[in-house]
Amino acid sequence: NGRAQQNITAKIIQGDDNGKTITIQFLPTAEGGDAYTKNETIITTKTTIDGEDYYYVVDHYRLPSLAVIEIIFVVLIIALARKRGAFSLFGMCVSVAILALYIVPSIIHNHNPRVVSVIGSVMIAVISLYVAHGINRRTTIALISTLLTIVIAVITSILFV
Repeated sequence: NGRAQQNITAKIIQGDDNGKTITIQFLPTAEGGDAYTKNETIITTKTTIDGEDYYYVVDHYRLPSLAVIEIIFVVLIIALARKRGAFSLFGMCVSVAILALYIVPSIIHNHNPRVVSVIGSVMIAVISLYVAHGINRRTTIALISTLLTIVIAVITSILFV
């Protein structure tokens, strides 16, 4: 592809090898492997084979740019949808918290994934809908429809999986 190999010297700033300086040979590819610049933070991975460590470049470190995009997203939602937008964002945060604090840990601890998913889905539906749209007849009808859809999905998974 005509791109030159990079010899990247990097200092590990997180993990078991924190503080260690490594050298990685990296070949940018035509499939999107961009070259890296000096002083750029990168994500690496390590593989140990026969007691010897091998490091590989995984990607550019993109968290700061994602934080900026997230801030813009939140500002736009609140600016355009005002109070309802703020409540919807809160409901989304609660949904992510349920996923991260209940569903994923429960499945990792070998609880029945179908039961955990149903309980988590019901919690997310109830909280998200009522927080975003208020407690009223239309929201309750939407919630009942959502819960029926969850039941149909569970029955379908039991029958076909």
